Amino acid sequence: MPHAAPFRSKDADFNTDLVVQVPYLNTNAVRLGVSTPNLSNLNTLFTNPSVPLDQLGWKEIWLLHSAKSTRTPDVNTELHIRRQQIEVQMRKIYGDIPKSALTTTDRSTLNLKLRDATPTKIQVVEYAPNGDIEAMRHLAHVLRITDPANPHTQEMPNGNKVEVQLRYEDSPATAAARTATPAAAPVAAAPVVWETAEHSPAARFLFTVEFTTDKVGKIAKYRLRYQNERGDKGEWSEEFGAMVS
Repeated sequence: MPHAAPFRSKDADFNTDLVVQVPYLNTNAVRLGVSTPNLSNLNTLFTNPSVPLDQLGWKEIWLLHSAKSTRTPDVNTELHIRRQQIEVQMRKIYGDIPKSALTTTDRSTLNLKLRDATPTKIQVVEYAPNGDIEAMRHLAHVLRITDPANPHTQEMPNGNKVEVQLRYEDSPATAAARTATPAAAPVAAAPVVWETAEHSPAARFLFTVEFTTDKVGKIAKYRLRYQNERGDKGEWSEEFGAMVS
């Protein structure tokens, strides 16, 4: 199955790899040139017990997720947030390791495969992905991205990723208050400004967008489109969104 290399798609497989890879990086940090701050950040994301749910490490959240009695929507949301954070941190670490330092064992353990000398071009998916809000938490939305041609799978079609863009609107209450306030002169409507979400393009079916406090009370609107590894892009999806809280 295609996946966001070097990470396997299924959370259970990701966990199986992670419990080996994090200790391996700690053991071989000096030889591989892994910086102390990067390794410290990864270790905290991996295990961080006895703190609130939104600060727990992957190991602790995975235990909660694995038991029916503690597998709540909030736990599932935090699991996907922590996975995304760990993937970002591990890509940062991998990007700093000189290719010449990697042994065959390193590549096998860390899933850092050698690139094909003549890679096959991935064709962009021209139709638009579907998107909706999977979960809302304080200063974050978790988006669910699905392939309309294969809605029951969590895989991206044909190895594509998904570009995520967002814009902000006033909430209905804020918009109504502005309309009710007499203006000295008509004000032209502000142009619609789309921005690319941090960590876009999305490589998995769940994608977390985090906000700053100044966005609380605004409506975040999203649009999505497929893109391949060369940056070719498909059609935009219909907009969807929710309030930032």
